[in-house]
Amino acid sequence: MLKKKWLLLILAILLIAGYIRFFHKTWTETGVPSSADRIIAIDVKRITNTLIWNYITSPSQWKKISFSSGKKTGWREMFTLPDYVFIFHVTGQPDNEWYSCLRIRDSAGFREGLTQYHFYEQSPQVYVSDSLGICIYQSGNKVLLGTASSVNDGNYLKVAGELFVQKKHITRKQLFKNVEASSHLSLVVRKNSVLTDDALVMLNFDNRNIYIEGIFSPAASIRATEQNIGYNENALLSFGCSDVLTSVHHLLDTTARAKISKALNYNTDSVLLPGNRSYTLTLATIRSKTDSAVRFDYDENFNPVPKTVVNIVKEPVYSVLIRGENAGRIFNYWDRNGQIEKSGDSSIFLPMPLVKSYCKIGLPSDLIVASEGFAQPKTQKMITCIAYLRLLFASVPGDVAKLFPPVLGRMANECEVAELILRKKKSKVVLEGKVSIKENGLFKF
Repeated sequence: MLKKKWLLLILAILLIAGYIRFFHKTWTETGVPSSADRIIAIDVKRITNTLIWNYITSPSQWKKISFSSGKKTGWREMFTLPDYVFIFHVTGQPDNEWYSCLRIRDSAGFREGLTQYHFYEQSPQVYVSDSLGICIYQSGNKVLLGTASSVNDGNYLKVAGELFVQKKHITRKQLFKNVEASSHLSLVVRKNSVLTDDALVMLNFDNRNIYIEGIFSPAASIRATEQNIGYNENALLSFGCSDVLTSVHHLLDTTARAKISKALNYNTDSVLLPGNRSYTLTLATIRSKTDSAVRFDYDENFNPVPKTVVNIVKEPVYSVLIRGENAGRIFNYWDRNGQIEKSGDSSIFLPMPLVKSYCKIGLPSDLIVASEGFAQPKTQKMITCIAYLRLLFASVPGDVAKLFPPVLGRMANECEVAELILRKKKSKVVLEGKVSIKENGLFKF
């Protein structure tokens, strides 16, 4: 009887210890300033538990476990990893400046890590790594990590002062919105001129899918009507949206709109007009095209010798459809400004440099720009929504994927298809999304 009691006691202790180790979580608001307007919460224990479970249920991965015998200082030796990692942006600072507050695990390990990751002392308490693009501000056993650009404009000092000197922290109630989302990763965007309430985006994953959910409360200045949008499920990329694109575009400042116009090679203010009902982009594929040209070399007597050079170029096969009462007005604007060239019965769209494209009016309210050789599918699927995006990773050519940044390149290799849908739900806008991953692809990210 006594032996049984001892076994039960040991079992209870193991269960309690297991719960504390894998499920019990603590968090503090002292690492996020009150001026934060966008906050990302990474649930470390939830991610760890999911990865462990996925590994246990994926026997094909067991043989790939490897152990390194060499001693190498990593981030875990530098910092104590909390149950939640909070990454935040501060109101009024550039969109590419983000921060996170951590605690130093061991002073010696911290110093070794600074050396290993090539940090140099920019000023007392401040260390910068140009290769990583990260700066570190040390205050006792706490550090503020930030993007290196915040060093140039001095913004990191303002954030460090708010956290470590003024101690103006976000309220626990506000930060709890991230925690109560109960997701692997959550993003809270605090209400502002375009949101009447805080927005929440949640990301979760299992061994084959990444799930995205979000809820937004757009201001009255953003028109978010639903439209019937057609898409080709076999296209590399399908994107469609309602007049919300017009609203969002006109919320951008003049500089941002000018940059977009320059990138697209035409004035977007002349296209994204009130009265347009919907916009659709279909990128059917990226094809290889053999192009030859004759160049002249010279022989030893300086006589010209013709030589044929063969180049293989990549061309997008695409179509853009703008539907609404402004179709004719946009076409005429492009025509008056020399962006359309007449060629027989066709109109060549000159701003597209990558491939020969044509522009025409379809139905009275349809403006179509399409590349040479684009064929509209006989049947399309229809969806009623504010916006829709579908990306078929398997259709991305391998040599094109190599040009992507490393993270996007891995996604192209290990994912199958991604879908995002924005729908209206009473006064809210709801985001639903899923990214399908290849078998065991999660372990390769």
